[in-house]
Amino acid sequence: GVVAAEAAASSPRPQGGRHVSSGRGSRAQLLFPPSFCCLHAEDDRVLRRTLPLRTFKKVGVAYDQVEDGAAAVEAVLRDMGKYNLVLMDNQMPLMSGTQATRALREAGYTGTIIGMTGD
Repeated sequence: GVVAAEAAASSPRPQGGRHVSSGRGSRAQLLFPPSFCCLHAEDDRVLRRTLPLRTFKKVGVAYDQVEDGAAAVEAVLRDMGKYNLVLMDNQMPLMSGTQATRALREAGYTGTIIGMTGD
């Protein structure tokens, strides 16, 4: 299944997006539109817990998680406009990240897909 979570940014939000400091003592800022959402496809339980804490929550980005490539394809195709970014592990059960990426492209998904692997 899909586990949904939305993190609240610790910095004030300007109108039109999430506003978050990009680092310790840095004055650089990141801006995400309120509707920005990421799908994280990962079968490793530890990475499903740690990656969101280090990335999505840190910058105030909404995200969903799935455990395999087939579930990633299903989640994206259920609502084609929801995900701006898909972070896809390569080696997953049922359908690999490569197979899932091909299926998404063939179905017309044009968003950004970033492949990840521990190899």
